[in-house]
Amino acid sequence: MPDDSKIDEVKKKLSEVRSFIETDIKREIKLAEISRTEDGKAGLKKLGIEAGGGNFMAALALLCYTEFAGKFITTENNADTFNAFFKKLGRGYETLLKRNNKIYDTFRNGMAHQYYIKGKSAISMLKNGDTMGIVEIKSGQYWFNVETYLEDFLNAFDREIIRKIETEKTLFDNAYNVLIK
Repeated sequence: MPDDSKIDEVKKKLSEVRSFIETDIKREIKLAEISRTEDGKAGLKKLGIEAGGGNFMAALALLCYTEFAGKFITTENNADTFNAFFKKLGRGYETLLKRNNKIYDTFRNGMAHQYYIKGKSAISMLKNGDTMGIVEIKSGQYWFNVETYLEDFLNAFDREIIRKIETEKTLFDNAYNVLIK
């Protein structure tokens, strides 16, 4: 492993990245929460802000962040980097990916290149009791929940990246190359 100063440099960047991700997405979640009440809607209107949160923007950002985090695990192509971290979100995500190996294309590419998730789907901002951020409702129909996905993403980022950065050389090397070089 490299010297402590390089490890500290990478850890500092990872913490910064994590903070930006959490702050930006939680801001949209809070806007959605505030928009649930008439007082909240009125307050936002006074500020010139439309009620609601940026559900499409937040979902796309989380999907891009998933691909970004995968670059620390593997240096393969975009779908492989996405899938590498997507599996780390939890057992349910890994199972979903095994059932549908086109999650990257359906969600990340669909939203980035066609504005919508490919196929029948919906995006919600606030938790609704789902155990995962992406749930298959029926065969080929999906529900994306931003708040749940964010929680799963941050937990996986902490567990699989930040806590392991000092002990897994490939993870450190990839993170160093992405964040520092």
